[in-house]
Amino acid sequence: MPGVTTKEFDEFVKREKSSATAQSQIDWDKERSEWIAYLESLYKKVESFLRKYKDDGSIRTEYKEAELYEENLGTYPVREMLIHIGRRVIKLTPVGTLLIGSKGRVDVEGPSGKAALALVDKNAVALRPVIRASIVVPQGKREPEVENSRKWVWKIATPPPAVKYIELNAESFYELIMEVSNA
Repeated sequence: MPGVTTKEFDEFVKREKSSATAQSQIDWDKERSEWIAYLESLYKKVESFLRKYKDDGSIRTEYKEAELYEENLGTYPVREMLIHIGRRVIKLTPVGTLLIGSKGRVDVEGPSGKAALALVDKNAVALRPVIRASIVVPQGKREPEVENSRKWVWKIATPPPAVKYIELNAESFYELIMEVSNA
């Protein structure tokens, strides 16, 4: 193994310290709250897709409390959604928000398989890593104005390695349910 110079090690230490400082600037409580709000918006959307079937009693939904653990966010409560169709149960399980390539993921599991819903930029059509940058402003200086034009939406993610994103609408959700149910 080639030797590391003191200068190289100094640069490494500075980078790590800068990274830790940037991480401490992130409002993790806000990140967690946003993620939970996105989950709830997904569940409302799914409920709207299933409304007619729920109204006639052919589908029933329920929610179960669960806990997630993510580095920086800690352990926090989330809800899992269960969709009962006859004897089949389809489970929507939150995976997390601190993921590479998306702002969050929910696994959809049925008796015959598993699929994923991803919270991605509305313009995303395929997996591309999401890069998060933090700007550290020295104390007393005016904070720069940064426009965040990203709009997050739920999409169906195809299996890896060539992950593609499909618009989440009633028809695509029905197809997803049938796929994980082997119907």
